[in-house]
Amino acid sequence: GASRAFRAGHIPDAWFIPRARLAEAVAAHAGDAATIVVTAGDAALAALGAADLAGLAGRCVRALLGGNAAWRAAGLELEAGEAR
Repeated sequence: GASRAFRAGHIPDAWFIPRARLAEAVAAHAGDAATIVVTAGDAALAALGAADLAGLAGRCVRALLGGNAAWRAAGLELEAGEAR
């Protein structure tokens, strides 16, 4: 999604990484998590990002079902700003 939307409110501990920088991000954070969950404002974009990461990460990669909209609709916590 857009960086502006990320700054306005995102899933806690999420990272904003454009698809063009996925390989760089995976290399920099190789040991951070056993599973990577990809989400976006558009479920199709999340699925594309997850497919890209699956080929790069060497770990379990999933797209969040329903994306950011489903997270918000469930009333789950959001954080704002550019934490990462």
